Amino acid sequence: PARDRACGELSRETLAHVEVAVARRTGEGCRPLDARGRLARGNVPCSEPRWLRARLLSGGRRYVLRTGRRLPTGRYRVRVRAIDRAGNVEPEAKQRRLTLRVR
Repeated sequence: PARDRACGELSRETLAHVEVAVARRTGEGCRPLDARGRLARGNVPCSEPRWLRARLLSGGRRYVLRTGRRLPTGRYRVRVRAIDRAGNVEPEAKQRRLTLRVR
């Protein structure tokens, strides 16, 4: 029987998948990216990410999110979280966050 240790001890053996949230920053909030690579029409609070499943590459240490479209010019918030095989979501304090600028 597997022992559920939550996402605190993720490894290649326990990682099930990775989710990425991408949102374009606006003056009134964020416009999240959908699975087809389109930005939402309305603004939502930046604290409410829309999670998309990234594809794990061989070895389970790298992943890629392909949308089929280029991101429009602007500043984006990107968040990444891991989910283990037991369904535990990585704690928010350990999730990776970054801001990027597309010109």
